[in-house]
Parts: sequence; C-alpha cells; structure tokens
Amino acid sequence: MHEIFQRELPLSALYEANTVARFCEHMIDSGWQPPESGQLVVNPGGTRTPLFGICGIYGHALRLLLLGTALGPDRPFYGLQPPGMDWEKIGCGTIEEMAGHYLEQIRRIQPVGPYQLIGTSFGGVVVFEIALQLQRAGETVGLLAMVDTFQPNRIGAKGLDRGERRDWGANMASDTTVEMGVRVAQTHDRALDKYVLQDRFSGAIDYFWCQEEPAHIKGDRRSLWGSFASEGMRIFKVPGRHGIFHREPQLSAVVDGIEKCLC
Repeated sequence: MHEIFQRELPLSALYEANTVARFCEHMIDSGWQPPESGQLVVNPGGTRTPLFGICGIYGHALRLLLLGTALGPDRPFYGLQPPGMDWEKIGCGTIEEMAGHYLEQIRRIQPVGPYQLIGTSFGGVVVFEIALQLQRAGETVGLLAMVDTFQPNRIGAKGLDRGERRDWGANMASDTTVEMGVRVAQTHDRALDKYVLQDRFSGAIDYFWCQEEPAHIKGDRRSLWGSFASEGMRIFKVPGRHGIFHREPQLSAVVDGIEKCLC
C-alpha cells in the first residue's frame, strides 16, 4: 500500500477496514486517517462487562483479537496499543504514563467499574499499574489477569539486577512494520527499567503460567507476583512457551481459564 498509494497505514487499519471494499474506500478517500488511539474492538455491541487487553513488548494488539473473538459475541473486548505505535507522539516514557493513557481510553468506554483487565507478557506489568491507578481512584477491579508476565527487575527500594539486556530486533527481517514494533519494544524496555514494583493490588492476580521454561530469563521469578496482591495468585497452567498465547493449544487454555474468572 505504501509503495503503490504512498499512504502510511498502521496494522490497525486492517481491522478498522476489515473488508476489501471498505479498505478500498479508505484508500481512495484522501481525508481518511486511521484512529490515532490504536484501539481495536471485538463485539462492541455485547451486553456483558467489557474485557480490556494489552499485549506484549512489541505493542501490536491484533493477536489479542483472537482472544476477544473466542469469548463470544456478547463479551465486548478492547485491545489497546500505543497511539500511532509511537509513544513519543504523546510524551509517554514511563509505565505509569502509559498506564494513565490507557486508563483514559478505558474510562471513556466504561466510566465506572468493575473493570476487567488482561495483559500478555509485558502487557501484564501495564495492566497491573492500571489496576493500581483505578484502585487509588476508588474504583473496583473485578479481574486482573496476566499471561506469563515476568516481574520488573526493580522491586522495592533495593531492586534486583537487570541481567543481560535483550536485542529486540535480533533475528528479525527488517521492514517498516517490524522496525515500528522494534522501536515500541525499545521504548517499553526503557520504561520497564525505570518502573519500581512496590505497591500491592487489592485482590488476586489470575496468572496464566506457561509450562515450557523460558530460555531467555535467568532465574524464574514469576511466582513473586503473589507478594504484590493481597489475595495472592490464582495460577492456571497452560501448555507451551512464552509469547505464543495466540496459538493452539495455549489460546484455548487461556480462553477456558478467563471464562471462569470473568463477571
């Protein structure tokens, strides 16, 4: 599309205009721009309490839509991603700022709780911070779920060693979309470096634990999340490795567990 029409479109455009006819209409409409919010929605007309999801380190929410679709037509599901896939546009450089941005979007959609949140990998840290901000505002969080989220390295005043840094662009073929995702990953990584985990969530964390041991993490600290929730962790063991929640059989296992937790 960029080569032929000279139009810069994010991946969210494929969902915003999800038929060939609609996509063509948008391409020939010189005034049309994809939504800057980056918000993707499944089943917006559903009558049950919405579920809000934030994905992993690269920021794209498209994979999360598989989860929303699997939950059925009566469950509104919103996948949130960085606005324009570029946090610098709105000056967000910390987990707290990113969570605050997402929270504004969430409360425009659902003004009052109980709120239901799920984060995959890095996204679990962000939904944890969103849940804290909601509770400080006097709101109720009915669900705080994480899919194989590792704790930040800075815990309390002393923190833990960062360990070996990852190259988020390693072994990836370079194109515009990949480069955009790598920039988002690097921004997220820097924000994670600055985030200090110290406040406790009032409630339980529903944690989907990938059973295949992660190769890139030195020292498995996933269970430490229980120390930062007043009711600890409810653990759901799911098959497979980290980062493939959108594939079977892991997706079905996550869907089955989430359905038991949703209100």
